[in-house]
Amino acid sequence: MVTSAMRHLYQVDGASAPLSHPLRRVTGTDFPLTAAPPATGWPTERGTMPLVVHHRLPVPGVDRIDSHELALLTVTAAMAHPLRDETIVVLLDGGRRSVAMVVVSGTVRPDSVVDVLECLIRPEVHEGLVAAAIVASVRPGRGVSEADIDRWLELSDVADEYGIDLIEWFVLGTDGAACPRDLIGELPRW
Repeated sequence: MVTSAMRHLYQVDGASAPLSHPLRRVTGTDFPLTAAPPATGWPTERGTMPLVVHHRLPVPGVDRIDSHELALLTVTAAMAHPLRDETIVVLLDGGRRSVAMVVVSGTVRPDSVVDVLECLIRPEVHEGLVAAAIVASVRPGRGVSEADIDRWLELSDVADEYGIDLIEWFVLGTDGAACPRDLIGELPRW
C-alpha cells in the first residue's frame, strides 16, 4: 500500500506505467552460481547477477524469505534496468513471507531510505500485517559509504520504534551488493 504522503515525497512506480522488469519464474540457468559480485559491478541491462543460489523467486504469502541470498534475489528482480536511484522495500509477515514489495524511484538522496521505510512501516499503512522488512538502496555509479553506518543504525531504530524487525539493508551499487551492517561487524539478523 502506498500512502498519499509517499506520493508527495517521491515519484512512486506503479499504475502510471507497466514494469520494465516483470517478475518471472527463474530457472537455474538464468544466473551463475558465484560466491562474490563481479568486479565490474551490476549489469546495466538484463544479464547475470551475483550471489544467486535459488532457482525461483519466492511466492508472495507462501514462501519464506529466510536467507541473505533469497532476499537479494528478490530485491534484484525488482530493480529497474537500466539501473536508477531507487529504494526497494519487501514487507514480511510474522512467518517471513512477503506481503508487499514497494519500489520507490527517484531516491537520489542517501537518507531517503529512512523516509521510505518509515512511511511503509507505520501501523496505519499496513494494518498490523507487517512484522519485518528487507530494504535495498540502488545507487548506480556509487556504492556503500561510511555514512551508511549511521543510516543502518537509524533504520534499525525506526523499525524498532514501530515494532518491526529490520532484517537486512542492501546497498546495490558499482561494486555489487553490500550490507552496511558489515561495516560495524554486526551479525546477520537471519
